[in-house]
Amino acid sequence: MTNFERLDEFPRALLASVLELLAERKVNHPGAALTLSSDDLASSWDLVAESAALPDPPAQPDAGEEVASTYWYEQALGDLLDRGFLLELEDHSFRVSDLEALLRIRGGH
Repeated sequence: MTNFERLDEFPRALLASVLELLAERKVNHPGAALTLSSDDLASSWDLVAESAALPDPPAQPDAGEEVASTYWYEQALGDLLDRGFLLELEDHSFRVSDLEALLRIRGGH
């Protein structure tokens, strides 16, 4: 199991936000499938973008906040998918590859 602390800043922040959402669901909806919709991921990213000063994308100076947010979201999501932290399901929803292990790491256990 790879420690998500080795991820770059934005993928790590997106994963942390997603884990908080899933932990809340696990507590409040025991037994429910813990998958993420595209809207869940976008909402999680919005929390990240609100709390971080996003730099302009490479080769796009003065791109604007929305363009920067879209660029860094796509980069973070792509990184999480490429590294196997998130798995895209056939219905275009997403699942965390090993929720229990990541929550233990996140919690410092």
